[in-house]
Amino acid sequence: MILVDAGPLIAAANRNDRHHASCVTTLLDADEPRLVSPLVIAEVCYMLARDGGATQEAAFLRSFEAGFLTVAELTAGDLARAAELVQQYGDLPLGGTDASVIALAERLGVTSGGYARSASLPCGATPEFVKGFETKAF
Repeated sequence: MILVDAGPLIAAANRNDRHHASCVTTLLDADEPRLVSPLVIAEVCYMLARDGGATQEAAFLRSFEAGFLTVAELTAGDLARAAELVQQYGDLPLGGTDASVIALAERLGVTSGGYARSASLPCGATPEFVKGFETKAF
């Protein structure tokens, strides 16, 4: 099981990103389930639509239906923990989305994942999504 943040998903979608190749390779080898916070999904959709267009965004969304990525259930307790983290680390660039990933990892006991600004950690997409990575750069 891995927990995937927005950074690696976005890097995997953009072949011009310096972390693209490592994200694509690692995601294909990653253990299932590949969990994604609903808040991360919203962030990735926004970035892909803005920088890659509707086709990239739709391919990402289809990766959940195909079963390659799994929506992680975000509970009220997770959101309460995220609020604590946001407040505790108010002097850092930790927002609700990143805090939701941390809260999920704590609750689920996840020790591996793909996090923003990581060159070699897992990311998520379907094989069709990966094909799109190779043909369309932002």
